[in-house]
Amino acid sequence: MEKKLEILYIGNASEVIDLLKASPDIQLTIYGNMIMAMNFIKSDSPPDAILCEMILPGNNGFDVYHMVRKESEACRIPFCLLTHEFKEEHIKRAFAEGIDDYHVIPLTSAEDMVARLRFLSVFKKQKPEFRPVINQDFTFKMPLSNRIFDIVVAGFALLILSPFLLIIVLAIRLESKG
Repeated sequence: MEKKLEILYIGNASEVIDLLKASPDIQLTIYGNMIMAMNFIKSDSPPDAILCEMILPGNNGFDVYHMVRKESEACRIPFCLLTHEFKEEHIKRAFAEGIDDYHVIPLTSAEDMVARLRFLSVFKKQKPEFRPVINQDFTFKMPLSNRIFDIVVAGFALLILSPFLLIIVLAIRLESKG
């Protein structure tokens, strides 16, 4: 039997809390705001995964995510954002900023959530840290010698192949009935 998954839930959606508490595979810790949750994350026993609601008193799930990622030990903890309504701009922003998963409440089942969080937990521990490169200008400059070489080779190829191309054009012209 696998060990219980320690989940930190930040929020107060009773339907999610009841669903997760009913699962025997989860040890659930619940905090209603970011400050108490951050103190728990900094403790000696950080959670295996974090579930955070989008709307919280005084801030939102994106603020919590940024605070969690500032902690060096917490960067390997899967972070899932939960929301009550489907908004495409929230999903795009969540994945662009690096949030691991996004779910709309009501959740389908605790078993599905446990399986997903176990996968993310193992995946985050195995993969190297990835920081997306944002707004950096990548320019590649081809050396002048390469450009001159390309022009010379292309010119000679056209010069050598032009008689064959002319013969093909004449043959097509003579064979066509137009």
